[in-house]
Amino acid sequence: EDALAKGYLRWTENAVEPETRRFVQYLADNIDADGGTTLIYWACDKGDAIELVGDIRGEDCAGLLIQGPASAGFGTGTHLLPAVRYFEERFTAASDGMYVFITDGRIEDLAAVKTYCVDLAKRVEAGSRNSLKCVLIGLGPDIDESQMIELDDLDTGTDVDIWDHKIAADMRDITEIFAELVDESVQVAPMASIFDDSGELVRRLSDGLPARVTFRMPLSATFFELEIPGQDRIRQGLTAT
Repeated sequence: EDALAKGYLRWTENAVEPETRRFVQYLADNIDADGGTTLIYWACDKGDAIELVGDIRGEDCAGLLIQGPASAGFGTGTHLLPAVRYFEERFTAASDGMYVFITDGRIEDLAAVKTYCVDLAKRVEAGSRNSLKCVLIGLGPDIDESQMIELDDLDTGTDVDIWDHKIAADMRDITEIFAELVDESVQVAPMASIFDDSGELVRRLSDGLPARVTFRMPLSATFFELEIPGQDRIRQGLTAT
Protein backbone atom coordinates (compact mmCIF):
# COMPACT_ATOMS: atom_id res chain seq x y z
CA GLU A 1 0.00 0.00 0.00
CA ASP A 2 2.88 2.35 0.80
CA ALA A 3 4.54 1.62 -2.56
CA LEU A 4 1.25 2.28 -4.35
CA ALA A 5 0.77 5.54 -2.48
CA LYS A 6 4.27 6.70 -3.41
CA GLY A 7 3.90 5.68 -7.05
CA TYR A 8 6.47 2.86 -7.08
CA LEU A 9 3.75 0.34 -7.98
CA ARG A 10 0.49 0.73 -9.84
CA TRP A 11 -2.56 -1.44 -10.36
CA THR A 12 -2.94 -2.85 -13.87
CA GLU A 13 -5.93 -4.31 -15.66
CA ASN A 14 -6.76 -7.94 -14.82
CA ALA A 15 -6.28 -9.33 -18.34
CA VAL A 16 -6.55 -12.97 -17.23
CA GLU A 17 -10.09 -12.75 -15.84
CA PRO A 18 -12.07 -12.00 -19.06
CA GLU A 19 -10.06 -14.50 -21.11
CA THR A 20 -10.52 -17.23 -18.51
CA ARG A 21 -14.26 -16.58 -18.40
CA ARG A 22 -14.44 -17.00 -22.18
CA PHE A 23 -12.50 -20.27 -22.21
CA VAL A 24 -14.30 -21.76 -19.23
CA GLN A 25 -17.72 -20.88 -20.61
CA TYR A 26 -16.98 -22.39 -24.01
CA LEU A 27 -15.58 -25.57 -22.50
CA ALA A 28 -18.46 -25.95 -20.05
CA ASP A 29 -21.19 -25.27 -22.62
CA ASN A 30 -19.76 -27.19 -25.58
CA ILE A 31 -17.13 -29.75 -24.61
CA ASP A 32 -17.33 -30.96 -21.01
CA ALA A 33 -19.38 -34.15 -20.74
CA ASP A 34 -21.00 -33.08 -17.46
CA GLY A 35 -21.40 -29.38 -18.31
CA GLY A 36 -18.83 -28.22 -15.78
CA THR A 37 -15.20 -27.20 -16.25
CA THR A 38 -12.66 -27.79 -13.48
CA LEU A 39 -10.78 -24.55 -12.83
CA ILE A 40 -7.55 -24.16 -10.88
CA TYR A 41 -4.97 -21.50 -10.15
CA TRP A 42 -1.49 -22.81 -10.94
CA ALA A 43 2.04 -21.55 -10.22
CA CYS A 44 0.97 -20.56 -6.71
CA ASP A 45 3.13 -20.14 -3.58
CA LYS A 46 6.72 -20.89 -4.67
CA GLY A 47 5.47 -21.44 -8.20
CA ASP A 48 4.87 -25.16 -7.82
CA ALA A 49 1.49 -25.24 -6.02
CA ILE A 50 -2.06 -25.26 -7.33
CA GLU A 51 -5.35 -24.13 -5.79
CA LEU A 52 -8.69 -25.59 -6.85
CA VAL A 53 -11.36 -23.00 -7.71
CA GLY A 54 -14.07 -25.56 -8.44
CA ASP A 55 -16.20 -27.06 -11.20
CA ILE A 56 -17.65 -24.09 -13.06
CA ARG A 57 -20.78 -24.22 -15.21
CA GLY A 58 -21.35 -21.93 -18.18
CA GLU A 59 -24.08 -19.91 -16.51
CA ASP A 60 -21.72 -19.08 -13.63
CA CYS A 61 -19.06 -17.46 -15.80
CA ALA A 62 -20.52 -13.95 -16.11
CA GLY A 63 -19.94 -13.30 -12.41
CA LEU A 64 -16.88 -15.51 -12.00
CA LEU A 65 -14.08 -13.73 -10.13
CA ILE A 66 -10.54 -14.61 -11.29
CA GLN A 67 -8.51 -12.44 -8.92
CA GLY A 68 -5.88 -14.84 -7.68
CA PRO A 69 -5.52 -17.72 -5.21
CA ALA A 70 -7.08 -17.20 -1.79
CA SER A 71 -4.87 -19.46 0.31
CA ALA A 72 -1.76 -20.42 -1.67
CA GLY A 73 -0.95 -16.86 -2.77
CA PHE A 74 0.52 -15.64 -6.02
CA GLY A 75 3.59 -17.63 -6.97
CA THR A 76 7.18 -16.47 -6.97
CA GLY A 77 7.87 -18.76 -9.93
CA THR A 78 6.04 -20.43 -12.82
CA HIS A 79 6.01 -24.24 -12.78
CA LEU A 80 3.63 -25.88 -15.24
CA LEU A 81 4.20 -29.57 -14.41
CA PRO A 82 2.15 -29.66 -11.17
CA ALA A 83 -0.89 -28.36 -13.07
CA VAL A 84 -0.44 -30.84 -15.93
CA ARG A 85 0.00 -33.69 -13.46
CA TYR A 86 -3.11 -32.62 -11.51
CA PHE A 87 -5.41 -32.92 -14.54
CA GLU A 88 -3.68 -35.98 -15.99
CA GLU A 89 -3.97 -37.92 -12.74
CA ARG A 90 -7.45 -36.72 -11.75
CA PHE A 91 -9.11 -37.45 -15.09
CA THR A 92 -7.48 -40.70 -16.17
CA ALA A 93 -10.91 -42.16 -16.95
CA ALA A 94 -11.85 -39.38 -19.39
CA SER A 95 -12.02 -40.81 -22.90
CA ASP A 96 -10.71 -37.58 -24.48
CA GLY A 97 -9.29 -35.03 -22.05
CA MET A 98 -8.70 -31.41 -23.00
CA TYR A 99 -6.83 -29.12 -20.63
CA VAL A 100 -6.20 -25.42 -21.23
CA PHE A 101 -3.42 -23.55 -19.40
CA ILE A 102 -3.24 -19.74 -19.52
CA THR A 103 0.15 -18.16 -18.86
CA ASP A 104 1.38 -14.58 -18.84
CA GLY A 105 5.03 -15.37 -18.11
CA ARG A 106 7.97 -17.67 -18.68
CA ILE A 107 7.78 -21.37 -17.70
CA GLU A 108 10.63 -22.38 -15.43
CA ASP A 109 10.24 -26.18 -15.51
CA LEU A 110 9.96 -26.67 -19.26
CA ALA A 111 12.44 -29.58 -19.34
CA ALA A 112 10.49 -31.47 -16.67
CA VAL A 113 7.21 -30.88 -18.52
CA LYS A 114 8.71 -32.23 -21.75
CA THR A 115 10.08 -35.36 -20.02
CA TYR A 116 6.72 -36.02 -18.36
CA CYS A 117 4.81 -35.59 -21.63
CA VAL A 118 7.11 -37.88 -23.60
CA ASP A 119 6.29 -40.64 -21.12
CA LEU A 120 2.61 -39.65 -21.25
CA ALA A 121 2.53 -39.90 -25.06
CA LYS A 122 4.12 -43.35 -24.92
CA ARG A 123 1.45 -44.52 -22.49
CA VAL A 124 -1.29 -43.17 -24.76
CA GLU A 125 0.20 -44.92 -27.79
CA ALA A 126 0.56 -48.17 -25.83
CA GLY A 127 -3.11 -48.00 -24.86
CA SER A 128 -2.43 -47.84 -21.13
CA ARG A 129 -3.87 -44.33 -20.92
CA ASN A 130 -6.74 -42.55 -22.71
CA SER A 131 -5.96 -39.76 -25.17
CA LEU A 132 -5.69 -36.17 -24.04
CA LYS A 133 -4.81 -32.74 -25.42
CA CYS A 134 -3.10 -29.86 -23.61
CA VAL A 135 -3.31 -26.29 -24.89
CA LEU A 136 -1.00 -23.51 -23.68
CA ILE A 137 -2.38 -20.01 -24.25
CA GLY A 138 -0.01 -17.06 -23.92
CA LEU A 139 -1.42 -13.79 -22.66
CA GLY A 140 0.34 -10.42 -22.44
CA PRO A 141 3.78 -9.05 -23.40
CA ASP A 142 5.93 -11.17 -21.06
CA ILE A 143 5.36 -14.64 -22.53
CA ASP A 144 8.15 -16.63 -24.15
CA GLU A 145 6.60 -18.01 -27.33
CA SER A 146 9.74 -20.02 -28.12
CA GLN A 147 8.94 -22.18 -25.09
CA MET A 148 5.37 -22.62 -26.26
CA ILE A 149 6.60 -23.69 -29.69
CA GLU A 150 8.97 -26.21 -28.04
CA LEU A 151 6.01 -27.87 -26.36
CA ASP A 152 3.84 -27.67 -29.47
CA ASP A 153 6.57 -29.34 -31.56
CA LEU A 154 7.63 -31.81 -28.86
CA ASP A 155 9.02 -35.00 -30.41
CA THR A 156 7.71 -37.82 -28.25
CA GLY A 157 8.91 -40.63 -30.50
CA THR A 158 5.24 -41.49 -31.12
CA ASP A 159 2.37 -40.31 -33.30
CA VAL A 160 0.68 -38.82 -30.22
CA ASP A 161 0.59 -35.01 -30.20
CA ILE A 162 0.05 -33.83 -26.61
CA TRP A 163 0.45 -30.04 -26.95
CA ASP A 164 -0.90 -27.15 -28.95
CA HIS A 165 -0.29 -23.46 -28.28
CA LYS A 166 -2.04 -20.21 -29.08
CA ILE A 167 -1.35 -16.52 -28.50
CA ALA A 168 -4.47 -14.87 -27.08
CA ALA A 169 -3.97 -11.66 -29.07
CA ASP A 170 -3.94 -13.66 -32.32
CA MET A 171 -7.13 -15.59 -31.61
CA ARG A 172 -9.90 -14.31 -33.87
CA ASP A 173 -12.73 -16.40 -32.48
CA ILE A 174 -12.65 -18.89 -29.62
CA THR A 175 -15.11 -21.29 -31.25
CA GLU A 176 -12.92 -21.52 -34.34
CA ILE A 177 -9.82 -22.31 -32.29
CA PHE A 178 -11.47 -24.98 -30.17
CA ALA A 179 -13.20 -26.53 -33.17
CA GLU A 180 -9.76 -27.33 -34.59
CA LEU A 181 -8.65 -28.89 -31.31
CA VAL A 182 -11.82 -30.96 -30.93
CA ASP A 183 -11.33 -32.31 -34.44
CA GLU A 184 -7.94 -33.64 -33.37
CA SER A 185 -9.46 -35.56 -30.47
CA VAL A 186 -12.43 -37.11 -32.30
CA GLN A 187 -11.52 -40.58 -33.58
CA VAL A 188 -13.09 -41.60 -36.90
CA ALA A 189 -11.27 -44.93 -37.29
CA PRO A 190 -9.40 -47.22 -34.89
CA MET A 191 -6.16 -47.02 -36.89
CA ALA A 192 -4.86 -45.85 -40.28
CA SER A 193 -1.74 -45.33 -42.39
CA ILE A 194 -0.84 -42.56 -44.84
CA PHE A 195 1.37 -43.20 -47.89
CA ASP A 196 2.97 -40.79 -50.37
CA ASP A 197 2.74 -41.05 -54.16
CA SER A 198 5.72 -43.43 -54.27
CA GLY A 199 4.08 -45.84 -51.81
CA GLU A 200 6.31 -44.87 -48.88
CA LEU A 201 4.76 -44.71 -45.42
CA VAL A 202 4.34 -41.08 -44.32
CA ARG A 203 2.58 -41.57 -41.00
CA ARG A 204 1.13 -44.50 -39.08
CA LEU A 205 -1.80 -43.69 -36.78
CA SER A 206 -1.83 -46.74 -34.56
CA ASP A 207 -3.79 -45.05 -31.76
CA GLY A 208 -6.66 -43.98 -34.02
CA LEU A 209 -7.43 -41.72 -36.97
CA PRO A 210 -8.60 -38.28 -35.78
CA ALA A 211 -11.02 -36.15 -37.79
CA ARG A 212 -8.13 -33.72 -38.34
CA VAL A 213 -4.57 -34.90 -38.90
CA THR A 214 -1.39 -33.16 -40.06
CA PHE A 215 1.64 -34.61 -41.84
CA ARG A 216 4.46 -33.49 -44.15
CA MET A 217 4.77 -34.28 -47.86
CA PRO A 218 7.42 -33.31 -50.45
CA LEU A 219 6.41 -30.34 -52.61
CA SER A 220 6.78 -32.60 -55.65
CA ALA A 221 4.15 -35.09 -54.39
CA THR A 222 1.02 -35.29 -56.54
CA PHE A 223 -1.17 -37.30 -54.16
CA PHE A 224 -1.30 -39.25 -50.90
CA GLU A 225 -3.28 -42.34 -49.96
CA LEU A 226 -5.13 -43.12 -46.74
CA GLU A 227 -5.35 -46.78 -45.75
CA ILE A 228 -7.87 -47.95 -43.14
CA PRO A 229 -7.86 -51.68 -42.33
CA GLY A 230 -10.68 -53.50 -44.10
CA GLN A 231 -11.27 -50.70 -46.64
CA ASP A 232 -9.89 -49.75 -50.04
CA ARG A 233 -7.22 -47.04 -50.03
CA ILE A 234 -8.50 -43.50 -50.47
CA ARG A 235 -6.40 -41.33 -52.82
CA GLN A 236 -6.31 -37.54 -52.47
CA GLY A 237 -4.69 -35.36 -55.13
CA LEU A 238 -2.38 -32.48 -54.14
CA THR A 239 -1.73 -29.07 -55.63
CA ALA A 240 1.40 -27.16 -54.59
CA THR A 241 0.79 -23.54 -53.50
